Amino acid sequence: MAGPVLVHLITPMGWDEARAAGEVRPPSLAADGFVHLCRPDQLTAVVGRHYADWPDALVLELDADRLDAEVRWVEPHPGEHYPHLHGPLPVHAVVAVHRWARDADGRWPPPPLSGS
Repeated sequence: MAGPVLVHLITPMGWDEARAAGEVRPPSLAADGFVHLCRPDQLTAVVGRHYADWPDALVLELDADRLDAEVRWVEPHPGEHYPHLHGPLPVHAVVAVHRWARDADGRWPPPPLSGS
């Protein structure tokens, strides 16, 4: 991968729909004008903060150089900078897909990523 690795969380059904359409268009794109992304090291905080009710997720690893729209870094919480993709997330930017499920105690284990 040439560009920095960014990640996006999605449901398995959402990923099926995205592959059929060729792009990920989450509700945030229509409502806010962007797709939420994060760095791999931010995944644990993001899943706990925004996806606490999900039983599992898919982690999409992205190559930022393959994104067709602008990525802007924002600071929604003091000292925390997150990337926002201001356009749909093209499927061709996804370089790996990992299933991430809660453990038997209902906790999120360390996120599955390439090279981990």
